[in-house]
Amino acid sequence: MKPPRWATPRNPDRDTHGPALEQVANLLGFELFEWQKEVADTALEIDEKNQYCHRAVGCTVGRQNGKTTLLLFRIALELLKPNSTVIYTSQDRNSARKKWEEFCEILYSTPFKKRIKRQIRANGQEELTCNNNSRFLIVTPNATGARGLTVDLAIIDEALAADLRLVSAIQPTMATKESAQLWITSNAGGPYSTLLQHYRKLGHNDSPALSWHEWTPYTDDFDPYD
Repeated sequence: MKPPRWATPRNPDRDTHGPALEQVANLLGFELFEWQKEVADTALEIDEKNQYCHRAVGCTVGRQNGKTTLLLFRIALELLKPNSTVIYTSQDRNSARKKWEEFCEILYSTPFKKRIKRQIRANGQEELTCNNNSRFLIVTPNATGARGLTVDLAIIDEALAADLRLVSAIQPTMATKESAQLWITSNAGGPYSTLLQHYRKLGHNDSPALSWHEWTPYTDDFDPYD
């Protein structure tokens, strides 16, 4: 893959859990692409308290380039921690359910299976629970979908279809977790993609709480129909 149009630079003075994510990927039977390593190393920088420096991570990349597997590795890394809660959402609940099933299926097909306690597939109650009491849920992408949860890792996938109301609903669930992260991933959106536009602007302005990584055309005067 070509270099990103924009990427938050890695701070060499900080430690990072990027190598831990790569180790998880390897244990699951995968090798990281270079772009995945680049994102993970920066996004998972930690401070002296072993807490993530970036509260939010944004990544826009084209389809069929490994976005789903990068999310899988991030989810698995979080589930290895005891009593963690991971939530996933997409453009609608049906899409989120389909992708959640895909993630769970992959985890069951790897050595991670021995860490899984149970999987609940009932509509509205979808949950993957691990032996260490960590769990992986889906939430409806609306103002009430994540209500009542305390979240360590939240993922908004296909974020081109979302607006900032979804972030406003999810952020309070992470308020009491000092090392919680929000991951926002998508392929490139359009004028209607207000959530992506917001985080893209923050990323280009070097917001210290955001790790932003963007694989899009290098200039804005491109033909979207080419």
